[in-house]
Amino acid sequence: MLYHDRSLARLTGDNREFGELTREELKQYDIGSWFGDAFRNEAIPGLDEALDSVRGKAGLMIDIKPLPGQEEALADAVIDALNAESDVRYRCWATQQSAFDGYAACGFPNALLDMRMATMSPALLKHIKAQAPELRVTLLAQLILPGTLNRRDFDALGLRHNRITEGEVRLARLYGYEIHAWTVNDRARMSTLIDLGVDAIITDYPDRLTELIQDRRELSDGALMLVKLRNWLRQ
Repeated sequence: MLYHDRSLARLTGDNREFGELTREELKQYDIGSWFGDAFRNEAIPGLDEALDSVRGKAGLMIDIKPLPGQEEALADAVIDALNAESDVRYRCWATQQSAFDGYAACGFPNALLDMRMATMSPALLKHIKAQAPELRVTLLAQLILPGTLNRRDFDALGLRHNRITEGEVRLARLYGYEIHAWTVNDRARMSTLIDLGVDAIITDYPDRLTELIQDRRELSDGALMLVKLRNWLRQ
């Protein structure tokens, strides 16, 4: 099931813990009304439903939030769901007339290669890779203390955007992983991070980021150089 909080209180007013309820019970909640009338009666979705919705359109970064002691069980359940999605995609591909039709209708055949899993637990990284070596894994972190992290255990490091420095970007290039910045909603900060060399920006407003990237593409070389200079001075 896809849900951000550990408790249901914020979106539903029910103080029970998310992990105390079954899927059937969780589906009874209206979580859309909290966001506005346009989303009234939206239920908590399952991962399988989300995979069905994005098939042939987009990949997902699945940020797992396990309860204590259930870390490996949740990771395994997500991998099982991705394997089941791959089975659906392979069957879908078998009915298509061309590769173009296949990608549009079914997505990339192996869902494990089309998605990534994110976790805040360094201890869980090896387990995920052992179960699904082809699945890209992102380690999310607020702060990294020197000498506390094996930088060869993950495919991407997701850092709070104000923790990203030139040094962190250099380390990523040295060890061959990506740098993902979260959560960035300000255009100026997005622009600075692009020039710093991050590989991905996590944002609540993807339309702002898309517009910014397009605006930068349309700048002349001189204008873009001025933008880069301004961003360098912001650091």
